[in-house]
Amino acid sequence: MPWNLQIVEPAPISSDITISISQSSLAVDLGEVKNVFPADHTRIGAVVNGPSVGLGIGHLFAGIIPVIQYDNDISLNPALHGALAEGKPFVPNTEYAMLDKARAQAMQFKDTAVIMRVLDYA
Repeated sequence: MPWNLQIVEPAPISSDITISISQSSLAVDLGEVKNVFPADHTRIGAVVNGPSVGLGIGHLFAGIIPVIQYDNDISLNPALHGALAEGKPFVPNTEYAMLDKARAQAMQFKDTAVIMRVLDYA
């Protein structure tokens, strides 16, 4: 079973990448690749269960289950977004920035159970 399931097959990229260089600017036209840079931001996150460890004696069971949660939010400032997604030239004395906010946390759950027969079918 795959870790990530691909639902749709993306179309292959068919455009060229053009680079223009002058004395005080650099312009890059990424063609169709520029569509991967969203105007606002990109956010991804998940909750993942780790492998559990347990012990059972008779009808009593106990275990530990790790759980990991993470999310990541990435955005480009307007100058960098314009240069990458719109093909505007990179110029001197301009701040180009990518902002990344990431958070992760790990938790541990303790699980106990008693197994007993409720109905006896003879």
